[in-house]
Amino acid sequence: MKETIFEYMIILGGAVILALSLPFYPMFGLAMFTAILVVLSIIFRKYSYLYEEVLKDKVFIEQLLNALPSGIIMNDKLKGNYFINESAVTLLSLGKKDIEHMLNERQKPKENKAFWELFFNEFPCNKQEDRLQNIRNENFFDV
Repeated sequence: MKETIFEYMIILGGAVILALSLPFYPMFGLAMFTAILVVLSIIFRKYSYLYEEVLKDKVFIEQLLNALPSGIIMNDKLKGNYFINESAVTLLSLGKKDIEHMLNERQKPKENKAFWELFFNEFPCNKQEDRLQNIRNENFFDV
């Protein structure tokens, strides 16, 4: 974060100098404009590379999660997006869009009722050991 602020402050300072010097020293203004463009292109190239690396990591992690035999549903509360791996789709016998719709609308389908009650519960699952034992006994996955 500090590096980013420093880079933006340099560019802002250069832009102010450019704006002040352009009417009086056009060649200096042109040189300053060129320098600002070079610095911006270096910064954008660096952040573009970092974005590509994060995107590759995201794809790799999604591939790993899709390869697991356990059903996984994750919620990004900031964006409101869900990740649903292939095993969860198979275990719940629903499509990804259907699951996302139910999650957004907080609907509990008739199938796998115990799972959905646990999923929509506001308390963390690790505090619900007694309920989890009851759910295991219900055999709510019909795969």
